[in-house]
Amino acid sequence: MSKEFKEYAMHPLEAVGLYRELQRLGPKALIDHMLTNYPDLAYVDLPLGRQPMVFISSPRLADAILVDNHDSIAKNTRDFRILRESLPSALIPTATEAWVNRRRLILPAFNHHRIAEFLPVMAEHAKESLSNWESRSTTGSIILDQELAQLTVNIITNFLFGQDARKEAAGITADVGILAKHFSNRVAHFGWPPLNLPLKENQQFHQAWERLYRVLGKMVDMHTGTNVGDNENLLSALLEARDEETNQLLPKEEIIEEMLAMLIAGHETTAIALTWSLILLNEHPDVAMGVKKDIHMVLGGRAPTMEDLKQLSSVNWVIREAMRLYPPVWVFSRKAANDFSLPNGLLLPKGMNIIISPLTMHRHPDYWNKPNEFIPARFDNATSTDRHTEAWRPFGAGRRRCLGAELALTEAALILTTILAFHDVRILEKARPALLVTTRPDKPVAAKILPISS
Repeated sequence: MSKEFKEYAMHPLEAVGLYRELQRLGPKALIDHMLTNYPDLAYVDLPLGRQPMVFISSPRLADAILVDNHDSIAKNTRDFRILRESLPSALIPTATEAWVNRRRLILPAFNHHRIAEFLPVMAEHAKESLSNWESRSTTGSIILDQELAQLTVNIITNFLFGQDARKEAAGITADVGILAKHFSNRVAHFGWPPLNLPLKENQQFHQAWERLYRVLGKMVDMHTGTNVGDNENLLSALLEARDEETNQLLPKEEIIEEMLAMLIAGHETTAIALTWSLILLNEHPDVAMGVKKDIHMVLGGRAPTMEDLKQLSSVNWVIREAMRLYPPVWVFSRKAANDFSLPNGLLLPKGMNIIISPLTMHRHPDYWNKPNEFIPARFDNATSTDRHTEAWRPFGAGRRRCLGAELALTEAALILTTILAFHDVRILEKARPALLVTTRPDKPVAAKILPISS
């Protein structure tokens, strides 16, 4: 261990104990331990000749890595290798020229105009689901997180493919869930089991992958060569996108990988953010009442437009606060591709494993007042003293920031507004984040969604 890391050193046994506490007590164990003892970073010198790692909790240091030194980091980490085995390369942003070119081609498909045009379709999906949930809640309950996952898959499927894929949405949801769960379990168990072992879970994974690839391939074939006009969905836009330098179209295999990546990432983030938003509002009825009042004042019973969603500040604050307390991806890893220095003077040598945690960044007391409390108004730029513009990073930062951030936030605001306009949500059982790869709840969230008058 070099001298400069000594004051940040965490013994490997301390790290093992913290991991066990995390599994037993949930996020509070990690947040309390790291921000009390290692508010900037922790350094762990791993045994058996493996490269050491640093765990970053400081937003300032995280931005220095992700933004200022983006050319000095790579994703060749253990989790990355597991991800590469399990998921399409599109979901694994690397620094290669091919990835940069692909991202440049895809970026226009997520522009503000396209999202605004898609808003009525999102609203229709939300109203249809809400009617179903209300009907079932009169005699029983729904599993809120699962229903929100299905709704967000329906929406992202429509955004990607148009109405053609509507009948495929249920199967896509199930198979995407199998892939995500399998990957989460392998990360939690350090890459076990290997994908080539003849185990039931591996067979389910391979079957789900094959079904998805087949369905997405069929969608690509259906849209290839058709005159869709003005790129009415994202797939159509990708089929017509050409590289500015080579004038080449994207190969079919790459388009399928992009579609699958967007399905996995596009529904998970929004569904988790909405689940925790509704759980937190259920726990804070005074906040929920204020949000509903704002919705009625702005909308007066009509469907929201893009401009309405901008005016509904309290709705957006709730979503951001839920994502602050429970960022959908609570930790991610990078590796130093070459030597570089941090603002505190530390030199991160080539090969250093870097763990960045939005979960601890989002509760850092130097940036947030009462960081463990649910206070949506902290995102009011006019009155808040919180440094949220520097410390709120649920979508990452730098050139690898999530492409679909605006779509995810718009979708979440639209769905939350639609639910709260005329309904109460009653959560029937408490849950906490499972903290595997994402912060999805550790158990099914049973709930009732009923008209406000009942």
